[in-house]
Amino acid sequence: MRIRFTHNEPGRVRAVCTFGSCPWKIFASRFERNSVEFQVKSNNLIHECGRVERHPFLDYKWIAKNYTESFRDNKRLSAAEVINSVNQDRVLQISTSQVYRAKEFAIQMMEGSYAEQYALLWDYCEELKKKNLGTTAKIKVEMGADGAPIFHRIYICLAACKKGFLEACGPLIRLDGCHTKGPFRGQLLSAVGVDANNCMYPIAYSIVEQENTESWGWFMELLVKDLGSQHGKGWTFISDRQKGLVQVLEQFVPEDEHRFCVRHVYNNFNKKYKGEALRAEVWAAAKSTTVGSFITVMDRIKALDVAAYEWLMNRRPQEWSKSHFCEHSKYGVLLNNWCEAFNGTEMLLEAREKPILSCLDHVGRWHGEIRDRVHKILERNKLQSGWCHPIANGFSKFQITHGMGGPYAVNLAHKSCSCKAWDISGITCPHAVAAIYHERGDPMDYVNHYYKKEAMLKAYSFEHIPLSDQKEWAKTGLVPIKAPLIRSQPGRPKRLRKRKPNEPAQNPNELKRYNTCERRKQKQNVCVVLNFSFLLLAHKEHVFLRTNW
Repeated sequence: MRIRFTHNEPGRVRAVCTFGSCPWKIFASRFERNSVEFQVKSNNLIHECGRVERHPFLDYKWIAKNYTESFRDNKRLSAAEVINSVNQDRVLQISTSQVYRAKEFAIQMMEGSYAEQYALLWDYCEELKKKNLGTTAKIKVEMGADGAPIFHRIYICLAACKKGFLEACGPLIRLDGCHTKGPFRGQLLSAVGVDANNCMYPIAYSIVEQENTESWGWFMELLVKDLGSQHGKGWTFISDRQKGLVQVLEQFVPEDEHRFCVRHVYNNFNKKYKGEALRAEVWAAAKSTTVGSFITVMDRIKALDVAAYEWLMNRRPQEWSKSHFCEHSKYGVLLNNWCEAFNGTEMLLEAREKPILSCLDHVGRWHGEIRDRVHKILERNKLQSGWCHPIANGFSKFQITHGMGGPYAVNLAHKSCSCKAWDISGITCPHAVAAIYHERGDPMDYVNHYYKKEAMLKAYSFEHIPLSDQKEWAKTGLVPIKAPLIRSQPGRPKRLRKRKPNEPAQNPNELKRYNTCERRKQKQNVCVVLNFSFLLLAHKEHVFLRTNW
């Protein structure tokens, strides 16, 4: 069925089928000159043509209006799912590009235009500060040729998050950035802390034009003003060595501790120096809790490869090894995966595709999962404490002998152990647990106050008042902000972060790729030769196996 309007006027309309000699036609006109109702005057509704799978009137606007609920209920709705739904409902075919345009048009109908939302930023920030006293909301604009302000950056630190972090969370701050989606692409910078349950706790976030020294400097300047400087014995920052961030931290917090994510350090190391032995030794050096054990591991690396040893020694161990971490932070983390997990949460992935006001509102409503992480670590240390034998020396001091090493000196009064694991992490190590059990105490009582239930409740005790409808916001009267210029971001922004070859799979059930066997040209997991070699090795280990070879 191919319909064409031969007459399409304000007062009358005529449509015919143009497929061959098909007799289908219809004619209608208004009842009266100013009436909105039409009356069919003549028609022939019999078709003699075949069905057409593609219809010219089935455009992206029709798809958006008829499938708005589907786009609203499932933000991750794929193009293939929409194509299948239209095919099943209407027995018609649409293209992938139509689905993308329809989704963009549906978002615009539900949440407003991408460009129009920038004009409401002044009112949004004032309403946010009015409803939540103590909130910081800063906007930086550039003046256009016509004198109108053009959006450049925005920074937000909610009062509830700021108070909860300062009063109940540890001094660890993780910094990271990710791409935003939509026609006006940029970068979402975030500062994430750690709560008492060892879970991520958002502190501040910002949308900037690019991730560079200038944008990170603007973000860090406002963050330091909000949190305050501790003058050398306060914040511990961990990052992935983002562009310009190292220089910015040296400028604004030169006395505070700055760590690098060990995974990114090893990825750079692995570009030149490869091998499973070196990988194991690098991670052993990073996890060493004492200077002596760190030197021992570094000597093993030097024996394997002198150049690799020199490459690591050119990096300050204070930035990537537990043995040189400051003890005041009570967090011995080596990875910046909290920020990466924060950027990859379902809510943030959804927010990054929205217009700017909807994006900021979604990030502000973030909430994490409650998991009993600290107790799991403590329970594991309790099991390992069974191999420890405490000898009391008086005044809450113990000497711990261990089947795998030692001896270790534990001081319960100072909450310290010579293995340094308790000093760095704040969670009682197996040696301390053995000494505490000797005194008939509870290991949880000796965990740092950052991990206590009281700190957890206090961190989330501050109220954040949500904003009302945009129509109810007070008007600032300032000149509306225009949308930023469309800039091409360095690199191609992806929905998911590109994972390194040596990183674990995101899906634990995902099948791994195996190398092929040179003799049988088969995958290793089905290769008979390799399986037989495994059986021989198992036989040497005195494992009884029954085979039918």
